[in-house]
Amino acid sequence: MQRVRAPPPRAIRRGLLAASCALLGVARAKGQQLPDPTVQREGAAANEWVIDSALSYYQEKGRIRVIEPIVSAVKDFQNGQVLNLHFVVDSLTGATPNGAVTSFLAQTFAGASGKANHNYTTPPGALPVDPFYHDVRIAASGSWQLPLSRAVSWTSGVKASYEKDFLSLTGSASIARSFDEDNTTLSFSVYDESDLIRPIGGVPVPGSDTSFGEKERATARSRNDIGTRIGFTQVMNRHWLAQVNVSWDRASGYMNDPYKIMSVLEDGGFTTGYLFESRPEQRTRSSLYVDNRVGWTSQSVDLALRYFGDDWGVRSYTARIRYRWWNAGQSSYWQPSLRWYRQSAANFYHPWISLADVGTFSHSSADSRLGAFHALTYGVQYGINIGTSYVHPKWLTVRVQYYRQLVDDRMPGPGPLATLNLYPGLTAIQAQVTYRF
Repeated sequence: MQRVRAPPPRAIRRGLLAASCALLGVARAKGQQLPDPTVQREGAAANEWVIDSALSYYQEKGRIRVIEPIVSAVKDFQNGQVLNLHFVVDSLTGATPNGAVTSFLAQTFAGASGKANHNYTTPPGALPVDPFYHDVRIAASGSWQLPLSRAVSWTSGVKASYEKDFLSLTGSASIARSFDEDNTTLSFSVYDESDLIRPIGGVPVPGSDTSFGEKERATARSRNDIGTRIGFTQVMNRHWLAQVNVSWDRASGYMNDPYKIMSVLEDGGFTTGYLFESRPEQRTRSSLYVDNRVGWTSQSVDLALRYFGDDWGVRSYTARIRYRWWNAGQSSYWQPSLRWYRQSAANFYHPWISLADVGTFSHSSADSRLGAFHALTYGVQYGINIGTSYVHPKWLTVRVQYYRQLVDDRMPGPGPLATLNLYPGLTAIQAQVTYRF
């Protein structure tokens, strides 16, 4: 019987790393999403472009709808340099919760524009949502990878994001060093993000009564976020690739959502008014991310775990598993996935404020994104090479996901509110079609 010789360690590492980089996020800068997945730049020769074009659709039940075209381009040069470009446009429409609590009476609110024709009324027993929500986000980013030696590479990147009331600019840099015949890689990255928030109608005074429309003198506020990440990637054997990332960042400046409000309730459950939310002006976050990908000839499994914590009191835990099955010719695959997520509430999160407590909290917010909840995401992805060869593939990928979020720590409402569903949760569907050529 003929004995088949195993490929050398460096070839093993390159094959595993190529098949895993999109899933492990080896080169992902803050806020940037790499195309998901067959093989990154698979089969591309030097000085050739690899283009990813995608259209993503996201729909929350009864709420926001997002349509997002995406274009990414990667070019490898003969000298080892790599250029990566990314462009995305988000179109958001629909209804978004304004932070007020459900009531047994009809409630009338003014839209963010402050115009009379943007007033809206929420019927009794319904979650208050702003039905006039509409926004368009345009974002572009690029990175340049430069080999400094056979084992060391440097990557620098920039990103810009624009909305009608928000502008963000980010710069990033990272250095990576490989060891042990490229089986081990250690990386270090930093970024600096500067944001300018220009709320429609002006910047509300945090914690002020919405009925008075009290605004700050400044028409815009700024925020700065600096962070760093240390990454460790290791080829464990010919089938197993592992990665560990430790991240830390600190944000300071305007942290409020200027459009979120809070209900003020008396003991009988009646709403007596609304306040603008008030969050701390600093936030320090840290996270630990561990990913393991195991692959064979026609199957692979990717298991990732993440822990997150900040000084606002939020703690979150994430577990994700993906299983990929290839056909005999590796020209197509199926990939089911499951993601579980749970987080605790911020220290200053309150679904509402009682009339007796008004003025006693230095910070408070009813934003459900800061509350305690858990969520499950079920997904399936299908990819097929519609090109004429494996060397120059053209991948068509279709992905569908279902998201369900359930609120934890449901504090009963006072009076008649105890009979209402104050925590409706959230369900959403996402679909994406990607074409790589």
